Amino acid sequence: MTQQALADLVGIDRKNLFQYEKGLVIPSFPIAMKLAQALHVDPSALWPETEQWREEILERERQLGLIPGHYRAAEQNHHN
Repeated sequence: MTQQALADLVGIDRKNLFQYEKGLVIPSFPIAMKLAQALHVDPSALWPETEQWREEILERERQLGLIPGHYRAAEQNHHN
C-alpha cells in the first residue's frame, strides 16, 4: 500500500502520515486507531509509548468501562 493510499484510507493528508512515520508528530488517538486498523496491527506497535499516549488510552478505557474501580482508585493515588 502506498503512503497516499493509506492516507486516503485513514482520511489524513500524506504529509501528516510522513510526519507520523518519522516520529516528528504523534497522531491523535483516533488517527492512531484508524492507522492501526488499516495496517492490521496493534496501535502500540506503531509508536513508542509516551505519557500523553498512555493517558489517552487510560481515559478511553475508563470511558468504555474497561478499567475496574479498584484500578481507577490506584491510578488516582499514583498521580497524587
